[in-house]
Amino acid sequence: MRENPRSLIAEATKIVADVERFLETAVESVRAIPAKRKEALEADAAAKEREKQAWAEWERVRVAKLSKRHKDIANRKFDRASKEAWRANQYLASDAFDTEYQKAVARQIAGLLREESEQKLDDISTRSDDPELQRTVAECREEVGRTTRYVITTLAAGGDLQPAEVRKARAEADAILEHQYPPVDE
Repeated sequence: MRENPRSLIAEATKIVADVERFLETAVESVRAIPAKRKEALEADAAAKEREKQAWAEWERVRVAKLSKRHKDIANRKFDRASKEAWRANQYLASDAFDTEYQKAVARQIAGLLREESEQKLDDISTRSDDPELQRTVAECREEVGRTTRYVITTLAAGGDLQPAEVRKARAEADAILEHQYPPVDE
């Protein structure tokens, strides 16, 4: 039994809309890296300042030979501030601010979305022989191809990534897609 062509056409066009929306988000996330880096640098500087102040307070308490309770409080404050500064520094050192790596992740997402979308569109086209559906699916394939090519060429690699970095980018793209791009219900 063949399915209703109208519902299949709606499903095909939804796939294209989802791909476009997701790729737009991926491109915007790459373009937002300088602003995110600036925020992270500010957060890192603030965390280091809090750590410096907590250290000064701990030193003041130690030198003043205050009670053990005061020393413990100052020590916990310094410990929290140190951990916060360490986390802020680790975040700055992460791949989140490596523009080339994030471009690679976005390119991998585009490739994976294209593969997945083409499979879904192939599945849709086999569920009905309606000529309008077949034409719409062909147009959707072209649009998915055009959109993904645009992202891949727009985010062209500025430098070569090592094979391990490419595998890591592909794995990250896979994980992102698993969490944010659920399969179309059939």
